[in-house]
Amino acid sequence: MVDWNWWSKRRDRGFLGTSAMALAVLLALSACKPPVSRKELSGWGMPEDFPGNTPALRELKLPAKVDRLDWLPRNLEVLDASYTELKGTSGLPPSLKRLNLGYVKIRELEDLPRTLEVLDIAWTEVSRLDEKLPDSLRSLTLGGPRITSLADLPPNLEILVLNDTAVTNLYGMPSELRSLTLIGGSFEDLGSLPGNLTALSLQTTRIYKPGGLPAVLTSLELRGSEDLNIGSYPRFLVKFSTDGKLTRQLRFLSHLERLETASLSAEILSSLPPSLSSLKAVSVLPGVDFSVLPREVTELELPGCAASAVERLPESVKRLNLTLCDLDRLPRLPDGLESLDLSGTLVRDLSGLPRGLKELKLAWWSAKELPALPGGLEVVSLAGSTGLESIRDLPETLIELDLSNTGLSDLPALPRSLRKLNISGTRMRLQSLRDLPRGLEELILSSGKLLSMKGAPPTLRILSFHEV
Repeated sequence: MVDWNWWSKRRDRGFLGTSAMALAVLLALSACKPPVSRKELSGWGMPEDFPGNTPALRELKLPAKVDRLDWLPRNLEVLDASYTELKGTSGLPPSLKRLNLGYVKIRELEDLPRTLEVLDIAWTEVSRLDEKLPDSLRSLTLGGPRITSLADLPPNLEILVLNDTAVTNLYGMPSELRSLTLIGGSFEDLGSLPGNLTALSLQTTRIYKPGGLPAVLTSLELRGSEDLNIGSYPRFLVKFSTDGKLTRQLRFLSHLERLETASLSAEILSSLPPSLSSLKAVSVLPGVDFSVLPREVTELELPGCAASAVERLPESVKRLNLTLCDLDRLPRLPDGLESLDLSGTLVRDLSGLPRGLKELKLAWWSAKELPALPGGLEVVSLAGSTGLESIRDLPETLIELDLSNTGLSDLPALPRSLRKLNISGTRMRLQSLRDLPRGLEELILSSGKLLSMKGAPPTLRILSFHEV
């Protein structure tokens, strides 16, 4: 704010001439950040009275039309500004911990908060990192051909993602790095990986001289890299994900807890270590009998499976994913099942669901109405159900509800227990936030579909504006 009394006193005392004072005033005014106008907010697709009375707001996803940041609430901790029209990064809240600038056409990183821990600048026009990155940074995502070198990375970096960059060698990575993801790109070898690396993901990545992997790896993902010869599996693997061919070496991975594979045969099923607790198989070959799964397996994902593959499910399973499976009725489900994903199936009769079920996903539900849901559910997803027109009698225990991209035009009666609501991609238009449960913590909706922040729940922490 400009102190006009101060300037007038000094002018009267002869401290400043008329021209000098005019110049000083112009400089002072240029340093004052103009407040955001109601017209600007509306043009961006945000409520004209944003942020309103939202003392708990800490996370925000901006609409695509936003082009500046100097108006944001100063106590924000997480900001998603990906795909926006930003020209620069000045004006960021000083308390920010996580920032996503992916696919934003910025050339320079300015005034990054010293508190920043997570940063995504994939596919921006930033080409040089230099000293712009704060030492507080722990996770960094880079992408696009403008990134050619890994020089000047923060010394304390623990997580690094390279998405189709022009980097060709991996030398110079921080010694503290624990997790590395390589998406696309070509690299000479893996010999320069930090010795303390515990998580490695290679997705459609070409390695000319693969060699061995760090012995301390506990997480390994291999996607689209069938020609990658890595030799034997690291013995301490806890999580392994691959679309390549598995071998009977699996039985010797005594620490393995999570396995994701493109194809599961009876031979591999018999080779699973007893430590396994989670299994995902995109393709289940004939002869596989899941009743012989290790008793410790509590999570099973079988997307696109045949009905015959799920005829004998083990009672130990607590979480079951049957997305796009060839089902028109419920299979016999374990009595202790807590989470079930039936997205994309033809199941319509839900009367046989286990009593203790807590999570139910029914994405792409094709009917106009939803049958009565069992009591006790805490998470329900109907995402992508474009034919759905009405919902009645939601469980009073519901905590999360996803209605994104459905055919609903009116907000259904919501239980007081609700904490997270997603209505993005729908025809719902909220005049205010008065009709939302008072304990709501996260709201996701389309830009331009919320007219006023009035009546915002005092607990609202996360607000996301998505594009249609």
